[in-house]
Amino acid sequence: GGRATWSLRRRLVASCVALVAAVCTVIGAVTIFALHDFLHGQLDGKVHDLAVRASGPDDGPGGPDHGDGSPRKRPDGVPLNFLVGGGQPGETVVAVVTAGGGVGPAAVSATGATGSGALVADPLTSAQAAAFAHVPLDGRPHTLDVPGLGGFRVESARPFADGSTVLVGLSTKGTQDTLSTLLWVEVSVSAAGLVAAGLAGAALMRIALHPLRRAAATATRVSELPLHRGEVALHDRVPDSDTDPRTEVGQVGAALNRMLGHVSSALHAR
Repeated sequence: GGRATWSLRRRLVASCVALVAAVCTVIGAVTIFALHDFLHGQLDGKVHDLAVRASGPDDGPGGPDHGDGSPRKRPDGVPLNFLVGGGQPGETVVAVVTAGGGVGPAAVSATGATGSGALVADPLTSAQAAAFAHVPLDGRPHTLDVPGLGGFRVESARPFADGSTVLVGLSTKGTQDTLSTLLWVEVSVSAAGLVAAGLAGAALMRIALHPLRRAAATATRVSELPLHRGEVALHDRVPDSDTDPRTEVGQVGAALNRMLGHVSSALHAR
């Protein structure tokens, strides 16, 4: 049946479980959002450090250079020397955007350097490289979805002398995996908490409403007496322990006893 037919105990338990569910939802959402911002902040910091490494030294008004004052020219292909030293976490993507806004063909996906110092890199497909054309070259981190590789936080380095720019990015997979793990942990813990709250609530409601059931049993016994004929001894009363006026159930029990006393007096007077 509908909720209108639910017993008082069932309604109280359902309300308790709903309250616990609401609290768990709020706490879980706040935790997820806070951790999301924290992890993305950490990742953005690492992306920025990588972009600084990709930019190379800058020794003055001549702009980006090699450190000896000569203009830094973009080599043929993607400049990956800054990756050979390692230090970048997870999967790294690098692409060159030309002065005209096109993406150079030498975009690669790099996972760092091996123990021998050799760089492990795989060329990006044309579709993957084309995704970099839409990244703003403003020196700030942006989210980019690279086809077949997933999400990355990408930032532009300082431009080369010919106007081209290196874009570097780090995969968000580790961040997303952490958030997904936390989400499943929160869902599992919340589900266990709701089950525990339901069981504990049902037990507590059973104990709390036991006096009310005793009062109801007294009223039921009285209602079955043949009050319309003969001499009737109306001795049933709610126990004194269930008539404490400081509690709602006690007020009901005391009122029932007073009513039974009036009925008994009326029967004797008859």
